[in-house]
Amino acid sequence: MDIEPVESWQIPFETGSRYQERGLKPGDAFIAALAEWSGAEYLVTENRHFMARSALPFRVAKIEDFLRVVEKR
Repeated sequence: MDIEPVESWQIPFETGSRYQERGLKPGDAFIAALAEWSGAEYLVTENRHFMARSALPFRVAKIEDFLRVVEKR
């Protein structure tokens, strides 16, 4: 699996505020902005606020579902 740590936290403010405008709480908006900004393919979370979202530039998966995807690769 190709996993790279994010070492820079200079995420554009506009990216986070766009997610807040879409109804995410500030902390969740930051997480979504980080996922988008870093080009993440997946956001692995159990957070119900993300699970209810669609039309995100990354896939949202629970850990159990994500591990199934990884096993198939």
